[in-house]
Amino acid sequence: MTASKTTTTTRHYTDGSDNPAWIETARPDGTSETLRYTSSISGDLGASIATDGGTSLMLSNIHGDTVTTIPIPAGTPGTTAATTIAGWSSYTEYGTPIDPAQTAAVGTSAGYGWLGSKERSTTTETAGLTLMGVRFYNQVTGAFTSLDPIAGGNATAYNYPTDPVNSFDLNGRESKANRAKRHAVTAATCASLGRPRCAVATGATVTASKVAGRFANDNMANAVRHFIWMGLLYFSVGKSAAKRLGDAHEYGLATNGTAKERKDSARDKANNKFSLNYFSSHEGYVKSAQRKSGLSTPKYLRKLAIKLYNKGYFARV
Repeated sequence: MTASKTTTTTRHYTDGSDNPAWIETARPDGTSETLRYTSSISGDLGASIATDGGTSLMLSNIHGDTVTTIPIPAGTPGTTAATTIAGWSSYTEYGTPIDPAQTAAVGTSAGYGWLGSKERSTTTETAGLTLMGVRFYNQVTGAFTSLDPIAGGNATAYNYPTDPVNSFDLNGRESKANRAKRHAVTAATCASLGRPRCAVATGATVTASKVAGRFANDNMANAVRHFIWMGLLYFSVGKSAAKRLGDAHEYGLATNGTAKERKDSARDKANNKFSLNYFSSHEGYVKSAQRKSGLSTPKYLRKLAIKLYNKGYFARV
């Protein structure tokens, strides 16, 4: 970018995450590009899709860095093998590309190179800094450019984890230790239910996220997801276990989270509470209505959640 020539990048979001669904780039020479991004079965970045239908499969290493892309031009028959790659990129421990030209070739215009599978973006438009959640990260110095909003999140207020191979700070605000502790509390809570009920509860969590889908409105997305989740837990492992699992998922955020995380966590808890109270007082109705609808329980709960949200129920931030 110069005073007279500006590249404009617009990121479009369809859910509450910081990963854009598509990115529009307008360049000084009048050309433009729109790329949509889709996940792989693992939940990480899987491919970029151009407006003409051309697709690039994005392959990462075990650390989550994009190492190459496999281009599949628009109109390629399904029987035609993909036999070329766009390049091959490697990185230092703290993210500096070994060959910047190769990294630019495989990372697309979004700059998904180092930690590209997590959709951490590093581009010339950000002066080579990595957009890491709420902060910018400098790969050269191995440090963030602003203070950590979580006191004690890392060794200092600016540094990235001192073991960058095995530790991450993808959102720039929550330490791996805090996340690990919350996950440990959740796992312990699930385990305390016994193996069969824990397995059922785990399946309910996965199903709720899958069935809820994406909404442009983050409040609606949160409401629908938590209503389905609490409903599936309520009818499979009971109200008490559902509440304990819901509380475990929010462990520590009320005290260790940023202002936004505290608000989001409070919303989560309020929506969990409303959902469980609703099922407790409308259990018979929900079961009967679900059977009459002909829908599966998760899909019926999704439909009911949207109806209740539009009537003004559920918490909002």
